[in-house]
Amino acid sequence: MTRVSRSARGRFVAVAGAAVLLLAACGGDDDSGGDEPPASGDNEAGAGGGDDADTGGGDDAADSGGDAGNSGGGGGGELVFDGETIALDRPLCFLQEQDAAAGGGKILLNAQAQGATAAGEQIELYFARWDEDSQFHGDDVTIGFGDFTDGSYVELSGGGEVGLVKLDGSTLSASDLTFDNFEAGTKHTASFELNC
Repeated sequence: MTRVSRSARGRFVAVAGAAVLLLAACGGDDDSGGDEPPASGDNEAGAGGGDDADTGGGDDAADSGGDAGNSGGGGGGELVFDGETIALDRPLCFLQEQDAAAGGGKILLNAQAQGATAAGEQIELYFARWDEDSQFHGDDVTIGFGDFTDGSYVELSGGGEVGLVKLDGSTLSASDLTFDNFEAGTKHTASFELNC
């Protein structure tokens, strides 16, 4: 039986989640009801009287007119990798439970973002949270950098138990993560925040 690395599975799931987000974002202009905000402007900050009767109560993020669980490019983010602060552009996030394509169980959250180091090298951040019924249970964080075409691409995988990555509203964050590059014999540290 061929064993696929946890980071490869996490990257596959993150890419699959991003593809779902992309397809949903490119859905077209049909009038099927969707999640369109009210035309009256009741969704704007400061408008309305604070009565949730018309929305059925519920989570403010979900009632904000957008789809808080599915973000096709949020407010950006930041990765601190080995002491270098790297701006991350428009993370793609899926903050709702979904069936896992591999490993059984569910993917509870996933996100990905990209940026560039001060030297101009592309760097990617992937995150997936797997439920207890999955063979990959826990929070998986993967950082990739380098060039696929010349063979210098390096992928570092870290993570641990569910909750290592914090979710506050639509912001994902983690601090003091440690990654081992076994091939090079080096350790790396990272912290990040994604505004989905």
